[in-house]
Amino acid sequence: FSSLKDVEEFSNSLTKAMDDLTEVIEAETDLVRAGKLVAATSLQPKKNQHAETYIALVTRAKTHAQSIRQLSPSLAQHLSSAQAVFKSTLQINMAALATAREVSEGLIKGVAKNMARAEKPKTYTSAAAPSAAYQAPATGVAVNRSA
Repeated sequence: FSSLKDVEEFSNSLTKAMDDLTEVIEAETDLVRAGKLVAATSLQPKKNQHAETYIALVTRAKTHAQSIRQLSPSLAQHLSSAQAVFKSTLQINMAALATAREVSEGLIKGVAKNMARAEKPKTYTSAAAPSAAYQAPATGVAVNRSA
């Protein structure tokens, strides 16, 4: 960057990219917490687009960090503070996604375990002993990821 105006324009662009990505991440977090996982996945293209813009600008900021600090220490501090807030938002989102993943895995494992459990017929032999264990045919679990 060669002037304060360049740094200000860049700072505005980076701040906007961070705000746009934060908005999508917070919406995704709210949907995941509400159990609306399908709706949350519909945000993925928008999230990817904003993330690409943000990453490109952060890479540029790292490349020009020294000139940003020299031309405007206050803007450099502002960007650093905004990055810290963004990081916090991202950690909350990652925790919500991890919790949803754990719950989903637990549900799938529970269903699979119940389906795989051998069922015993409630009958007795002529000698009044329980009949031999019945082995149900193997069944699998199918997951429809498009629903």
